[in-house]
This record gives sequence, C-alpha cells and structure tokens, in this order.
Amino acid sequence: MARRLAVLALACVASIAWADGTRSGTGRLVMIRFQGWVGPPPEGRLAEADLLMQHRQTRVRFQVDHAFVLSGDVLQVFEDVRPYKPNFELDGPPELLARIDGAHEGNRLEITGMHRFGTQRLQVTAVETPKPR
Repeated sequence: MARRLAVLALACVASIAWADGTRSGTGRLVMIRFQGWVGPPPEGRLAEADLLMQHRQTRVRFQVDHAFVLSGDVLQVFEDVRPYKPNFELDGPPELLARIDGAHEGNRLEITGMHRFGTQRLQVTAVETPKPR
C-alpha cells in the first residue's frame, strides 16, 4: 500500500511539473530557420539578432537578417536565449556542424534546427548556403 501511495504521489508531482512547464512555455519545442552571415555586423547595418553559437570549443558569431519559426514565435526564441552566452549550444550531425565551424567571416548561411524553450540547445537539422538575392 505504501508503495502504491509513493508511486501515485510521484505521478502527481510529475504531472504538475509538466503542466507548469507547458503553461510557462518552458520545454516547448520549436523549429527555426536563421538566415544571415558569420561575424560581427558591418558598420551601419543592424541584424534581427546578434547570436553567439558554440559547438564544442568553437564559437561562431552569427548575424541573423531573417528568421523564420516554422512552429512558434521568433521573438520568443530570441528572448529565451538572450541571457545566455553562448546563446545556442549546437548539436547535430558532424557534417552539418563542420559547415558552421568552418565558415569564414562574411559567409552567408541558412541554419535550420529545433530549439526547446528554457535551454541553450539548438539541434541542427540543415545548413545551407543561400542563393544571392
């Protein structure tokens, strides 16, 4: 009987914590695509976001000139990662992360990934070189 009560209590606590996280937005998963360039912003040009991304020991500064949230709100994503440095810690297939790590200042990239609110993690799912506009 005591064991059943303990399991029931644990289930109640877990469901309350899950519901609280869902209500506050913590833990919500969004897919986002960043278009921009590697490095600091050129003088006189403002970006939507100035991000610092990290994979292992490599840090990459990335200027976002267009962001698309394929599910969710882009402004909430930027607000969520603003307090962190780096803003995003990158995970994903080694060949995709190598494209980001090896990018040179001024290179344009389009990075797509999944972000869970309340974390710094960005699970990279695609890295492309956008066509010139």
